[in-house]
Amino acid sequence: MEQEIILNLLSILKSKGSEIPYIEAKGSLVDREKIGETLSALSNSASYHDQKYGYLIWGLENKTWDIVGTDFDLATATQKKNSLIYPQIIQAFNYKPEILTEEFFIDGKRLFIARIKNCGNQPLYFAKVAYIRNGEANGKLMDYPHIFKTISNKSVDWSGIVPDGSSLDWIDQKAFEYIRRKFFEIPENKEKQLNNIQLLNALSLIDSGNKPNNTCLLFIGNSIAAKKVFGDRNKITWTYRDELNGIEERLSVDDENRPLIFGIQNVLDKINKFNTTLQDLDLFRNDVFQYDSKVIEEMIINAVAHRDWNINLWIEVVQTPISLEIRNPGKFRADLNMVLLENKRPEYLNPNLADFAKAMHLMEKEGGGLKKSYVAQGRKGLSIRHRFDNESDTPRVDFILSGKVKDTAFARFMFVSKNLSQDQVVILDKINSGRNIFHKDVNDDEYELVKNFVTKRGQGGVSLKINEHLLRKSKKYIDDFSSTHASQKTSREMILDYAKKNSEFTTAEIYGILGGKTKEWVRYSLMEMVQDGHLIRIKRGSYRLVKTKQTKLKNDLN
Repeated sequence: MEQEIILNLLSILKSKGSEIPYIEAKGSLVDREKIGETLSALSNSASYHDQKYGYLIWGLENKTWDIVGTDFDLATATQKKNSLIYPQIIQAFNYKPEILTEEFFIDGKRLFIARIKNCGNQPLYFAKVAYIRNGEANGKLMDYPHIFKTISNKSVDWSGIVPDGSSLDWIDQKAFEYIRRKFFEIPENKEKQLNNIQLLNALSLIDSGNKPNNTCLLFIGNSIAAKKVFGDRNKITWTYRDELNGIEERLSVDDENRPLIFGIQNVLDKINKFNTTLQDLDLFRNDVFQYDSKVIEEMIINAVAHRDWNINLWIEVVQTPISLEIRNPGKFRADLNMVLLENKRPEYLNPNLADFAKAMHLMEKEGGGLKKSYVAQGRKGLSIRHRFDNESDTPRVDFILSGKVKDTAFARFMFVSKNLSQDQVVILDKINSGRNIFHKDVNDDEYELVKNFVTKRGQGGVSLKINEHLLRKSKKYIDDFSSTHASQKTSREMILDYAKKNSEFTTAEIYGILGGKTKEWVRYSLMEMVQDGHLIRIKRGSYRLVKTKQTKLKNDLN
């Protein structure tokens, strides 16, 4: 555990004003039964609320969450004839849960914390009773059948399962030597002294009986074992297509059949072979490539970590001279806006596999890798878009990285704006892609971050406009239409609405309002509205509203 995580937990408690289901705070608690019941309740509650861990914190004052400090230590605590309580608690569980205990000093005061892993789909029982958090108390899980059913029906971490007959003989020795070398090349690991079993344990690749799990066999299993366990699911394939020049290249069958740890590296090497420098703008240096190496690696590993390994399909990578597409079997379970702007991703579908990838520095330890990828592309005026099909019998998520600048004005602006924050890059890319309606695509907080770039006199140029008339509209009105697909009647209403708020306006301003309509369509509509008596043409390209008595009365009332 890191102190930053603990400070975040304390912040959550204070912001909520009450205990939350997977965090329990105590000024002092030494009773063996209460501790066992609470740990059971926290593990089960964490699973129900889709949290990886539950936390029992000693040294906090109840309800105020002020730090009062504690001398408690679960490992040395005793009760009744000075017997240690921790071994008795562990023995009373129906299985041995993963518990980590640690002390922290904050403002000179000591906290003691027990972190327990969620129970997955196997409720944790203490003394033959499973508990769940109910407000500030522990309730019996069986009194809440809907919660028990939800927990019991949760999907199992496929990546941590040990296949029948699995043994260390199923590991490919060259693949193992490869990950061993890569592990000890990581700076913080260079001084570690680990034998082979200890290394496999450190990488979450074997169980307590030293049997390789699915993650182990997926990445470093030999071909016979992989075929037996996975069929062809463990493969990743790559294709390069240049239809203009009649070029097509693929991975060889031998490369596709190698352990996945090699397969990923092969794909990365192949992608980089055709990863050319950008020639779109004179601003780009010769060493600015279509895709950063870390971006490619993050997107590939993200696909491996989040895919549904129960679907009997490969991960496909399709590259062209202007794009890179990663096709990933499984459902799209995230809110992309929350992932990119709040770093709130769904729980990993394969947490054991994710732990391995993090330990090997293949992916970001605390998330945020996808956001960094979006930002890296956005700073070059390039994009990452996604599409998904969650309804199919074989659902799929595709991420498409653009490799060619389409909007040179936007790319120029992004490339020279070195001081943009990651959040600003993400928001500006979203606006430039056409999702620029205030209170529909862009919320208040996002607008505040980028308002210097996107208003009428903003620094972002014509491609980055949330027009001021849209900023003044009500949420309901904006949500009711899209300027791109608005009907003729709705479009005229939009023009009239703008005319009522502006004593005089230009054709160019209406182009901004109706960004999805052609200029010819806008000019024709304005002339029709003049002929119908709704507008007056003051001069070339300039108009105002015809004020009837009713219009004047409405304006006076407003």
